[in-house]
Amino acid sequence: EAHLRPCCGSCAVREPGHNTLMADIRYAVFWDYENQPGHPAHASQAVADAVNSLGANVCEERRLYSDPHISNVALSRHANDLTCWTQVECPHHKKKEVVDKRIIADMFLFALTARAPGTCVVLISSDGDYAYSLGKLREHGCRIVVLVDHQSSEQLRPVADIVRPFTVERLPDSATRPSKRPHAECAAASATSDGGILAMSIQGPVGSAFTGGVFQCVVHLPERFPEQPPMVKMRTKIYHPNIDGQTGSVLLANWSPSVLVEKSIAQVVAELLANPMLGQTSPSEALNPKTAKTFLRDPRKFKQTAAEWVRLYATPSSSKAPC
Repeated sequence: EAHLRPCCGSCAVREPGHNTLMADIRYAVFWDYENQPGHPAHASQAVADAVNSLGANVCEERRLYSDPHISNVALSRHANDLTCWTQVECPHHKKKEVVDKRIIADMFLFALTARAPGTCVVLISSDGDYAYSLGKLREHGCRIVVLVDHQSSEQLRPVADIVRPFTVERLPDSATRPSKRPHAECAAASATSDGGILAMSIQGPVGSAFTGGVFQCVVHLPERFPEQPPMVKMRTKIYHPNIDGQTGSVLLANWSPSVLVEKSIAQVVAELLANPMLGQTSPSEALNPKTAKTFLRDPRKFKQTAAEWVRLYATPSSSKAPC
């Protein structure tokens, strides 16, 4: 009989040198942390629940991919729960596809080298860009498990054997507390239990270029928050002078801890949608000077382009994946 040693208490890793069973299904986990943040212990349990239903019983590896400049503060809070995860640093320098390419390469490498009668790839992400690669792996006999949040791309579901929810937990907190002021419509969806990461859903303010849109964003709270501003990344593609179109990074100018006396972070972001230039008068002051130039010199064109992006990426009927 084969001998197994525990891994995080939720799976088993086979000791080298022992005979394998014919029924063995080997699996590896690939976590796009910036796309779908969360608590490592919760991720481990969610993975175990999903692969157990497939009969997968041998965990080969667990890999967590993130930009250390963005995620290290949040991850440092979970040091004890990261012992079974291999952290893969992916500094993307405004190119989110760096993470995607590494995950795709590692998924195929695992499938090629496992060489077992049964293999299973587990992806924690809601990014539809992985759909083609997962589909190819599945065509060649690899089982596919995807853990997604409520904003998952519909492209992922047809290429997976199992799709399970993996979302951050709700946390009532001053950072998500709605203000009584009606200056901007917004909603904070949920947050992790330790307050290190917030996942938010922002409604486009009525009367703005983003009316009718629903924008998903992830907020990393630094250790010295609120003295230091939160690091906000928009997961929904948006045409905006102060939100990076490639990485989703949001520029929060003139941040002050006193902001949270009257507003939540969600309302701060919503106000950025209502007032894209934040009082800036020159395109060079904005995060995207080219978009800022259009906003200042051709407001009609800006509003038309922003509205088209809302239609393509930020409405319930949108089939495009979040950035």
